[in-house]
Amino acid sequence: MYAVRRETNGKAVYFPAYDLEWEEYQRHKAAGGTLEDVANKKPSPLTDNKLVHHLEGKDTIGIYPLLRAFTHYQVGPGKYGSHCRGC
Repeated sequence: MYAVRRETNGKAVYFPAYDLEWEEYQRHKAAGGTLEDVANKKPSPLTDNKLVHHLEGKDTIGIYPLLRAFTHYQVGPGKYGSHCRGC
C-alpha cells in the first residue's frame, strides 16, 4: 500500500492510493460519504511508472508497510504519528 500527497485547503495531506471511479466518488462525497466508506475501490498498485514519476519530482508518494490486523507503521512524518490502527 502506498499513499499519494495532495494539497487541501493549503495543507499537504497524504491518503491511501486507490483505483476507483472518481466521478462516483465525488457524488458519494457530496452526499456525505468519505473515501473510507466508498464502495468499489481497490488499492492502486505501485508501478514502475509511478515510482519513476516520484523520483522525477512529478508526484509525491509515501509508503505504508502493512502489519497484522491491517495496522501499519507510517514511514516519515504524518498526521497520525508513528503508528495508526486501521488507517
